[in-house]
Amino acid sequence: MQCYTITHIRLMFDFDHVIVYEWLHVLSKSVFLAQQSVQYIKLKILAIVTS
Repeated sequence: MQCYTITHIRLMFDFDHVIVYEWLHVLSKSVFLAQQSVQYIKLKILAIVTS
């Protein structure tokens, strides 16, 4: 088993956090864009139905 220093472990932990935050950021952006698309499609359908 490798012996890690506290600093090394902390660095790895921080790095994991950075990756998680990046993923959450990308995910939330995707969700937001998807919601925008759904709103747009709903408006389009509404426009077609009411015209």
